Amino acid sequence: SINEGKLLNKVKFQKIENPKISVITSVYNQNQYILRFLRSIQNQFFDDIEIVFVDDCSKDNSVELIKKYQKEDPRIRLIKHKNNRGTLISRNDGIIASKGEYIMIPDVDDMLSENNLYNCYETAKLNNYEMIRFNIYIGEQKVFFDKIVDNLENRPVYQPELTTYLFYGLGYLKQIDFNLSNKFIKRDAYIRALNSMNEFYLNQYMTNLEDGTMNYILYRTAKSFYFLRKIGYYY
Repeated sequence: SINEGKLLNKVKFQKIENPKISVITSVYNQNQYILRFLRSIQNQFFDDIEIVFVDDCSKDNSVELIKKYQKEDPRIRLIKHKNNRGTLISRNDGIIASKGEYIMIPDVDDMLSENNLYNCYETAKLNNYEMIRFNIYIGEQKVFFDKIVDNLENRPVYQPELTTYLFYGLGYLKQIDFNLSNKFIKRDAYIRALNSMNEFYLNQYMTNLEDGTMNYILYRTAKSFYFLRKIGYYY
């Protein structure tokens, strides 16, 4: 279920020094989505997290809102850019600064299902999977997509089969996609992917198609991948 902007449990949130999961999102003039996004994280059936907002030099009151919500939830961290640097660099700055064993990179104008973090964490720990892809539910306005981006089955994939999917599986049974928001990733695996990339790309200002190359590198460098057939994301 989705409760837009509502806090389901009136609990006192506790700061986690070494969180199991870091949820990282980039913000740029998106104040109207912050509370709805935040509540979808706070309403998770999993509390051992940190929530990292990277403000990319917003001109609205996004920073003020995030600081306000920090007072009720000390798990929230705020990183502020002095100059607008684009989505790619904002995400990577947040990931590098994060402390979690695993990371997620949802967009601030979307929401997570309430059991998503629990499902992903338990699945990842089961066999030390480095990446998990979960299903996305597509809103009514996105008529050019299928209603649900579906993994079709629960199953693991290991290298070198994962690289084979990358080169031959794009579009085939939706085995490959170029989203980052529907991935649950071991932080070490993401940092390994960053370290394998060219500095020129990592310093580019990008606000469109920034997911594509990062996904490509992750599919090449991740040791294991799991298709989780559960809706975890509302687009």
